[in-house]
Amino acid sequence: MKYTLEQLRENNRAYAEQITPALLEQVNRLITAVEWTRTNKPQPLDSVDFTTEYGERTEHATIDGQSVTNNYKSTICEHATPEPVIKDDGTVTAYIGCGGAFYGYNADKMKYKGTTAKTCKIYGGDYLSGYFPIYFDCTVSSFEYDARSRKQYAEQMREKAIERLIGFGYDRKTAEQSFDSITERYAKDFEQIDEYSPIIRHANESLYNCGMIDDIITA
Repeated sequence: MKYTLEQLRENNRAYAEQITPALLEQVNRLITAVEWTRTNKPQPLDSVDFTTEYGERTEHATIDGQSVTNNYKSTICEHATPEPVIKDDGTVTAYIGCGGAFYGYNADKMKYKGTTAKTCKIYGGDYLSGYFPIYFDCTVSSFEYDARSRKQYAEQMREKAIERLIGFGYDRKTAEQSFDSITERYAKDFEQIDEYSPIIRHANESLYNCGMIDDIITA
């Protein structure tokens, strides 16, 4: 998806006269870079149909490029108009200033849905004349991420594990405190980036590997 000068000016009527062929070239170069680098794996700028753990849904949230690391720890911004940036290695990242940011989500848990249009922006102008935003659309990958269902599953697994401990003769308070304590230790030891994965992981181990029960109670 590339723009002509007339189309870009039409989309940005407030600053139409200030949009030059050089800015048009910059926009089209960014669009090409974004669209050529899209895959079925989450990347900065990609769109996420995101449901928080509390059941609040944002259909067109954005993956923030400033927070994606080698272990795919991601920030999801509910409401954002990202600024694409081409890095030296040819990859594309995004600068996002937004409210409604959710941190620490594991990108490989996001379900690929296809592609969608994402409205982006860059800034034209300079220090003396002032900066102004230029808005344009590009095609990005689209994903689905439901933190609510994962939280519910984690809580169910936790309860099953605690019930099993109670069945071994421990009172509920001791079972809960011990389970939560060792789960917290797991999160620190393994640097878990998903706040629910250590709960699910350890719940499964405590349910199906009786050797873990002594560790839980003595944690």
